[in-house]
Amino acid sequence: MAIFSTDSSISTKTKTMVLVLGLFVFILGIFFYFRYQDIQTEDQKNQRIYKKQIQNIFNISLRDITSFFINRAFGNIDSYGITNALKTKNVALLKSLSLNRFEVLKNENPYLKDMIFYDSKLNRLVKMGDSNLRNKKIKFLDFKDKKPKYGFFINDNCVTYNVLVPIYESEFLGVLEFVFSIEFFSKKISEYGYGKGFTFILKEKIPQNSKIINKNYILQSNEKFTPSQQRFLKTAPLEENKKYIFDNHLFISHSFDLRSYDGKNIGKFVLYQDISSSYNKIKYTFYQTIFFAVITFILLFFILNYGFDVLFDRLEKSNRELKLKQEELKNFNANLETRVSEEIRRRMHKEEEVRLKEGILLHQSKMASMGEMIGNIAHQWRQPLSELGSILANIGLYQEMGKLDEKKLVQKISEGENLILHMSNTIDDFRNFFSADKQRSVYSVNQMCHNTLALIDSALKNHFIQLEIIAEREIFTDGYPQEFSQALLNILGNAKDVLLEKGVKKPKITLQIEAIEDKIKISIKDNGGGIKLSPIEKIFEPYISTKQGMNGTGIGLYMSKIIIEKNVNGKLIAYNDKSGAIFEIWLKLANHINETKQDQSLKNL
Repeated sequence: MAIFSTDSSISTKTKTMVLVLGLFVFILGIFFYFRYQDIQTEDQKNQRIYKKQIQNIFNISLRDITSFFINRAFGNIDSYGITNALKTKNVALLKSLSLNRFEVLKNENPYLKDMIFYDSKLNRLVKMGDSNLRNKKIKFLDFKDKKPKYGFFINDNCVTYNVLVPIYESEFLGVLEFVFSIEFFSKKISEYGYGKGFTFILKEKIPQNSKIINKNYILQSNEKFTPSQQRFLKTAPLEENKKYIFDNHLFISHSFDLRSYDGKNIGKFVLYQDISSSYNKIKYTFYQTIFFAVITFILLFFILNYGFDVLFDRLEKSNRELKLKQEELKNFNANLETRVSEEIRRRMHKEEEVRLKEGILLHQSKMASMGEMIGNIAHQWRQPLSELGSILANIGLYQEMGKLDEKKLVQKISEGENLILHMSNTIDDFRNFFSADKQRSVYSVNQMCHNTLALIDSALKNHFIQLEIIAEREIFTDGYPQEFSQALLNILGNAKDVLLEKGVKKPKITLQIEAIEDKIKISIKDNGGGIKLSPIEKIFEPYISTKQGMNGTGIGLYMSKIIIEKNVNGKLIAYNDKSGAIFEIWLKLANHINETKQDQSLKNL
């Protein structure tokens, strides 16, 4: 399996492999970085917890030893003879009464060095213990508040923790002092498994009698250290959270300041945590990750190389197949123009057939509408012709009776002319309905509905069909008014015929016009019982008629659907309700109506 080659495809493969492997190395580097950050964060969190626990142990130890020995001091003071011996300054009696108690307390806490009684002038009376420590600061303490004093005190050559309890009866009698080695706190921390702590005192606070000096601090300890331990304590950092490598071990320092009873800084308490194991664990994790990354990188390299070889083989095969397809396409294109021309002619022929069929249906719809219109004209003219005949008869009667004067003649002629004018207007309305005007315009939907209703008004009245028109305001749309009128007339005529066919009592047609947002809804509702076809959408198919006994053509509603949805860009739907059928015509609201509203608003301002 060749990895490098002068072939251009292999060159592309090499570039792609370098890009993918480079991306892999980049992502791996990001993973290493965040992994290392997670480990560092966890390590720092553990160190903070470690430091807090040490601090808590130190503070609890201070609190416990202080409260315990204050209680022991009060217990000793309240014992028989102590206050009297202190009043009389009877040193022998005071010592004999307290020595046994001191031994008991010494056994309870081996770090108790001395137990000392002072008189009212703070002069030492009795000292129990084997140390030579002397508290020179006691003379400066004020016990007027009767409260115990406690804290770190600097003695001749070391620092101790002292608890001083004032003794009062009716007056100040003196002080009972307990002195503790500062190594007590290191022992307490060690008991909890946190290692050994060290006390470093500022050099200027005590004499430099220790062999272990670290910068400006002297180690205070009675313990004997090996040369290696001494070298460690002389060079280890005293600051908080500092790492230090010694004898192939990694340590981190945890330190906090030691303050005397008056709040002054006198030294540091330092504990060195060996974090070699956790550090080695981090290194092991890091090297393990590197090892797996290298293995993954090598595997990915060979997988990619093999995969690209397979891919390029398939690409070459695809190229050969593509060339064959291109040759076939070339041959196909040679005959494509002829086939396209034939297909265009075939489709044009079909479209012509569709147009012819629609034309025939439209012509049939026109003829049917004209037949209905002739009937409507008869209804419209029947009453005026009857009235005109009555006028002529009246003129003849007046003539025979000799009562026809010029005024009466003029009146009857005027009445006849009005009837003739009405009949002429009726002819004009029907002629306008069948006008071939196809000019698009903005027209009033309300006005066109009224014009259309005028064509069948007499037919509705003659059959006692109630017509209700609901319209809150005038609404405009943009389209072909005559075609809209023809579609509306077909729907109204269909509703009228259904009401007559079914012999509905109190027949009624309701026409409602309303604007809904940017749409216009014209609904035509009858109470003829509804459409029985299922699905109801079949009512709009050609040659489907619901007029079983009235010789319906079945093209009126079909043509109405074509006119509304194809010519006017609207929508025509039908559905039933409890009382009958409802046809809804949906049109677009013309911008003209919005402009009119704006003009009216400006005029009102």
